[in-house]
Amino acid sequence: MKNTLKAYERLKSLKSIDYLFSKEGKTIHEEDISLRYAFVKISNYPLQAGFSVSKRLYKKAHDRNQYKRWMREMYRTKKAPIVEELQALGLYMHLFFILKNELDTKSFQDIDAQVKAVLEKLSKKLNVYKPKIES
Repeated sequence: MKNTLKAYERLKSLKSIDYLFSKEGKTIHEEDISLRYAFVKISNYPLQAGFSVSKRLYKKAHDRNQYKRWMREMYRTKKAPIVEELQALGLYMHLFFILKNELDTKSFQDIDAQVKAVLEKLSKKLNVYKPKIES
């Protein structure tokens, strides 16, 4: 599997994002990053992801964009095992990464470790919990 992040792999639909932040969505927390996820009935791709950095944390758009680029890059390089698991189970999932705290003193590698930890927690939950999706 190639490490790409195509347009159809990104979560853009307002309806999907609303569903993700409804009671159906679950959250995994790490020090500076939260991951919101939900299983869906059908989607364009087994795993779609969105990324957000609060305007409260970073007033300037170029700072917010930089951290979103970092999170997209980290996700892009680490998503393959989860996509393969979802394909094997025949499931679809939406993810949303949210930056919770300012990262002024942290490097790319520090945040990379947090994204990796969040995705590993998600993978463990996926292995343990076999969701029942209505047809």
